[in-house]
Amino acid sequence: MLDNHLLDKPVSTWYPLQKRSMRSHVSGDAKLTLSLATDEGGPTGAVDTPKPVAAAVEAPAAAAAVVADEQHVETEAEKAAKQALLAGQPSRLRSKTVEEKEEAAKPGQDDEPRDGPTLVVTIVEARDVLAKDDCGTSDPFCEVVVGGAMRKTHVCLRNLNPRWDRTFRFEWTLSPEDLQISMWDDDSNESDSMQVGDMNWDVDFLGKVDIKAKQLKEIQAEGARVNDNWYKLGKRSLRSHVSGELRIRLSWENIKK
Repeated sequence: MLDNHLLDKPVSTWYPLQKRSMRSHVSGDAKLTLSLATDEGGPTGAVDTPKPVAAAVEAPAAAAAVVADEQHVETEAEKAAKQALLAGQPSRLRSKTVEEKEEAAKPGQDDEPRDGPTLVVTIVEARDVLAKDDCGTSDPFCEVVVGGAMRKTHVCLRNLNPRWDRTFRFEWTLSPEDLQISMWDDDSNESDSMQVGDMNWDVDFLGKVDIKAKQLKEIQAEGARVNDNWYKLGKRSLRSHVSGELRIRLSWENIKK
C-alpha cells in the first residue's frame, strides 16, 4: 500500500527488472516516478481521495527495448495476449495437437532441380545449440530466405545437435539477393504454447547466419563444386542469447531443359 505522506511530491525509485519465467533472460533497472492526483468538482464538504498516478517510467536503453512493427495493426486478441504475457500469465489460446507436432517433425522433400541458374543451399546440421526449454533441450528448425522466397526445415525434437540434411533451391540472378538463415526453437509441446493471430508465440530465437550476395559471388568464383562450411550462429539484437554453429553446404546449378 502506498503511503500518502510520502507522495506529497513526486517520488522516483529504481526497481530491478524481473523474470516472467525460468527461461527469461533479463537485466537492468526501470525508474518509476509516482505522484498524487485528487478528484475535483465533488459535492461541497466531500473529502478528496488522493489517487496514486504513475507520472513517468524510465529505463536505460540497454535495459529494455520494445520492438514495434509499424506494418502490423494489433487485434484485440493480440493485445490481450501481450498483456497476459507481461503479467506473467501466458494465455493458452492454442496448443498444437499431437498430430501437428508429429507433422512438424517429419523430414520434408528436397526441392526439385529447376531450370536456369540456381543457388543450391543444404542445411546439414548444427552443434552446441542453446537449450531453451525447461527440460534442458531445444526443438530447433531453420528458416532459409533468399529475396522473397522462404523455405523451412522440419523440427528436430529435443536435440541440441540436430541434423536436417535438407536441400533448397533458389533462383540465381545477375543481381543475387543475400542468403539469410535463422534458427528457432519450436517449443509447441510446452504448457505455455499459444497462437495469436499471425503471431507465433511458440518459437524462440536460437541464432542466425547471414551470407551477403557479394560473399556468395566470391564463393562461386572460387570454382569449387561444393562449398561445405561451419558458420557461427549470430545474434539478432543485444538481448539475444545464442550459441553453437550451423553447417551449410552451397553449390550452383544451371540446368537447361
